[in-house]
Amino acid sequence: GRWRVIPEPANDATGSAYVLPIFPLEHAILPSTIVPLHIFEPRYRKFAHDLQTMKDPSFGIVGIERGREVGGQDQRFDVGVVMRVLHAEKFSDGQWALTSVASRRITVTEWLPEDPYPQALVVDRHDRVDRDSDEAAVALDRHSLATEFAHLAAMERRQYPQVDLLAGLDPAEDFDWRTWELVSRSGLCSLDHVRLLRCDSPAERTRLANTLITERRSLLEALAEGDR
Repeated sequence: GRWRVIPEPANDATGSAYVLPIFPLEHAILPSTIVPLHIFEPRYRKFAHDLQTMKDPSFGIVGIERGREVGGQDQRFDVGVVMRVLHAEKFSDGQWALTSVASRRITVTEWLPEDPYPQALVVDRHDRVDRDSDEAAVALDRHSLATEFAHLAAMERRQYPQVDLLAGLDPAEDFDWRTWELVSRSGLCSLDHVRLLRCDSPAERTRLANTLITERRSLLEALAEGDR
């Protein structure tokens, strides 16, 4: 089945920091993304166990900028997302399966000792109000983004008939949330995800998403042309 994804507001408006367990991934995650995790390392088994003691199990995901998380010595981005746990299952051998959805954006202000898994002091990132935005221009940008994503989805479908980027799109009325869902399906690279996570203006983020998706479609078209 499909989980109904509901946009989650920032934790508070004060900018106060709080401690969050962190699961670093090689690819930065965007809000709206559902992430399944297979937990097998001993320290992350403890991580999964500790999540179950929370009233509302949640953790952070940040992308890895350089290196690999396994074995340590990785360098992580300072932006990420809060993950709300949707389902957790522990197996007889002590491993876990976690399914979670990315909700609000966060900034890491300080990494804490990894005892035994990564933890950090984080603050929620808040969208700023685009008071000077022209409503007609914003509406046009949103329409352009939806159209460009539809073109990308159609091209992917022609190349890979089994891939349908439009399947199961959440009918959320919040267009900012829809923007996240569209770009999370577009196959952008981790650096593109980080640029979007750092963008605090919904209007600017829509324009950036449109640009990035257009660039990806152009690249895929060029690659397809080269294969003919």
